[in-house]
Amino acid sequence: MTPTSNPNAVVVDANILISICSKEQDTYPIADAAFKNYAKNGWEFFAPGIIVAESLFALCNKLQDGTLTQKEYDQAVDFYS
Repeated sequence: MTPTSNPNAVVVDANILISICSKEQDTYPIADAAFKNYAKNGWEFFAPGIIVAESLFALCNKLQDGTLTQKEYDQAVDFYS
């Protein structure tokens, strides 16, 4: 991976993506506001290649443990698409 020359770059962690996609009650407002602020200010986003698998695995676990309903899970996965 070639380092960016743009000093305004941020690496997105899977937890942020999971929070936004599943609209987690406690973390969604903070994660969403930060994400939108970075985008508004022209920051470049980077994420590790495994982020999709990590996030989908976490969403599956949330479905299995009842944290997400089937409908919420489906919406979170659709948000990815």
